[in-house]
Order: sequence, then structure tokens, then C-alpha cells
Amino acid sequence: MDELKHNNLIRVKRKNVFLLQEHVDKIRSLFSVRLCEVPKQDFSNSYVVFFNVQLEHCDKGLPDINFISKVQNYVDSLCTGEHDGGDGDGEDSSYDSDLESDSTPIHHDVSRTTSDTLAAEYAEYVSSSPHGYTARVEFGLKLGYTEKHVQSALQKLGPNPGQNELLAELIKLGAQTPPRLGSESSLESEELETTTALSILDLRDHVDDPFRLRRVVIDGSNVAMSHGNKEVFSCRGIKICVDWFRSRGHKEITVFVPKWRKESPRPDNPITEQEILGELERERLLVFTPSRLVGGKRMVCYDDRYILKLAAETDGIVVSNDNYRDLAQESPEFRKVIEERILMYSFVNDRFMPPDDPLGRSGPTLDKFLKIQPCKGDPPPPCPYAKKCTYGNKCKFHHPERGPLPHKSVTERLVEHAQRHLQARGRDASPGNQLKGKSLSLPLQSSESENISLPRKLPLTRTKSNAPSLDISDSQNIEN
Repeated sequence: MDELKHNNLIRVKRKNVFLLQEHVDKIRSLFSVRLCEVPKQDFSNSYVVFFNVQLEHCDKGLPDINFISKVQNYVDSLCTGEHDGGDGDGEDSSYDSDLESDSTPIHHDVSRTTSDTLAAEYAEYVSSSPHGYTARVEFGLKLGYTEKHVQSALQKLGPNPGQNELLAELIKLGAQTPPRLGSESSLESEELETTTALSILDLRDHVDDPFRLRRVVIDGSNVAMSHGNKEVFSCRGIKICVDWFRSRGHKEITVFVPKWRKESPRPDNPITEQEILGELERERLLVFTPSRLVGGKRMVCYDDRYILKLAAETDGIVVSNDNYRDLAQESPEFRKVIEERILMYSFVNDRFMPPDDPLGRSGPTLDKFLKIQPCKGDPPPPCPYAKKCTYGNKCKFHHPERGPLPHKSVTERLVEHAQRHLQARGRDASPGNQLKGKSLSLPLQSSESENISLPRKLPLTRTKSNAPSLDISDSQNIEN
């Protein structure tokens, strides 16, 4: 055998020569060799045919022994694989004894049954898409696009586009693709546009509406005396306070001052810049509480009651540093105004400075305090972003489209959309995924033998040894 290899020869049984001729092109492509049949007179053995192995490229020299062995083994595998063993001529590739072929036992054919589960598993690998394509499809699904959008983008950009290029193309395709009439997406988009437009208009009405600001009721006597350092009734302090609220957009401002302050100042009641009271009265911002002289005695109405009554009826605030203890128990409305809607202040020279937290640290800010708060039963203003809102349950605006159902953010809806499409795509691409984690063997087929009752199993019993038992006396006799 080694001598044949040194001569660059391989041998094939004569009956298998036709198999070799069928695979000549395959052998030539695999090993880059040409097989040339050696004339019969060169060898005396008539059972086999010899072929000379020649390299196609002459510059590589002669093939070595290992290379010839590989070609011989491959040819043997072709012959043994294609040849049926039913004719009694099955021999191994060693060819040690060609004459023993008739005495070899006949091997019966082994019947192979097809396996559906193995076919399903194999189909998973065969039909699976490239990893890059799958990753790009998942990327598009997570952003709310469909697999068709991703396929269209890949057809335009090529199989390996950049992530930014793919995203830009998906955005263009999403904008160009018109929603089908009557589809769920078109209805949702129309509803979203309508709701968004209405909510924005409502929000603008709420923001631009000046009547959302509370009415300001100013205790003129308290403000003027505070600006005059509790010594002089300074009318300029009232004007400074009115101008401060005007600059914030308040339109409803009312100042209450006793009527007797219109009289000429006296040494015990000094008044400065008294003409300001007339200017504010002409602008219908200042109201004098009534008073009159009866028998040389001045009868004065209680101006604090006017102040609290107007604030209670109009849901306004009172600008004063007075505590109104004497009127707190007069009515529940007065008590509520005194506890919740009194705005204290300070004067720093000619600067009016109310606190940023009128009701303390735990209370509302000054901006919220000066605005009419919605009633407990009224919903908050609608959210201008509608369904596109990303604040979720933390959004302080009203979302009528949510209803009583639990709210899902845009991110959660995108995740659910991607999961549904990925699961559907996985079921369509590889049905074998449904069998993962379970036994892949086929169920046993029912036969008539199942109907035959099996014999009842008997419990295990101890069996006695066949070896004879020896008594102690017998053993002693044996020893003796």
C-alpha cells in the first residue's frame, strides 16, 4: 500500500469506477488534482483499477504521501457511501484481501425515521436572519416603527448603515407613509391632534385670562400708617402698594379708607400727600367708608368689616398687617379670610415687599397665593402635550384621554409595541422557539399492546441461599 502512495497512485474497485467518474469534478475542485486511469497491463490485479494522482499546478511539485492518503480516503468514503451492501460485496477501504469479499456477512439496511422536532430545530438555524439585520429590526421596533419600515430603509441605505443614518431614514419613511383611513393609528393621530389643539387653547385662555388673579382688597389705613412709620398717614404708601399690584397684572384692586381722612389734617392726625386719595378715587380704585357728624360727634362705620366682607364675597385677598381678632368669631367666612387670605407686607423705604410664603414654609408661594385656585371638585387645566406627555402620573395637568385606566407613558407603550412585534416575528421565523425548555421528543404512538393488562407486580421477598447452613456443633466436629 505504501508503495502505491510513493508512486502517486490510488486504487478503486472496478465496480465502483463509475462512482468515481461521477465525482471527478468534485474531487478536482476539492484537491486541485487530476485522476488519470493507469492501463490494465501495468498491473495484474483485475479486481481493482489504479488512478494516477497529478497536481493541476505543476509548479507545486509532486504530491506527498499524506496528500495521496487523503485523496484515497475520500475516494473510499464516496464508494462505501454510495454503494449498497445488499449484493454481498461490501468491503472496507484497506483492500487487504480482495478475495474475502464473498464471505463477508450481509448487513441489513437500517431504517431511519424522520424527526419533526429535529427538523424544527434545524429550520431555526436555516431560516434565522443575520445578526445585524435582527439588531436593526429590534432598534426600529423599539422606536415605534414596523419591520417594513426597516426593510425599506435597508434597501435604500444598504445592509450595514450607520445608526444615525438608519434613524434619519426611518423618520423620513414614517413622515412619508400616510396612515390608512379607519386604521387605529389614523384614529389615534386625529384624536391626538384635536385634543392637543383644544387643550392648548384652553390653557392659553387660563393663562391669558386676567380674572384668574384674585381681587386685591387693601386696608388703606394700615398701609398708609405703616409707610408713615406709624406716626403719619402717608398716602404715598397706598399708591406704592397699588402700583405694585398693577405691575403684576391685577385689574381688580380696591382700597378702603375712612371718609374722615378727606378732611383737613390735624396735629393729632397728620396726613401727607392727601391729593393721592382723590386721584385713586377718580380711578375707581379707592373707596371711602361712610362717616358723619351727629351733634358735633363723628359717627364712623367700621372699615375692617367692609374689607373682610368684600374679600369673602369675591374670593379676594386682604393686604394688611392687622390680625382682625375682633372679627374672627363674627362669621365663618370672615374667619376663613383671616386664616387663609391675609397678605402681610413690609416697607423698605419706598419699596413694597410682601413675603414669598404668605402662609408659612408649608404654604403656597406668593404667585399661587395671588391666583384663584381651582375648587377641589374641578379638574386641573388640561395638559398642553396631551398623549405626548412624558411626565406620566407626576403630571399636574388634566389628561381626559386617560380615563379611569392606569396611565402608561410613551416609553412603556413603545416597549410593549416592540415586545409584541418581536414575539410575533420570532414565532413566524422559527417555530422551534416554542419548544425551548421542553422535551423535544415525539409522543409515543398508541398501539394495541396498551390495551393488554400488564401482570401485577409482586413485592420483593427474601430468597434463601442454596448453600447449606452449618450448625455450631457441626463446625466443632469439623475442627476436631
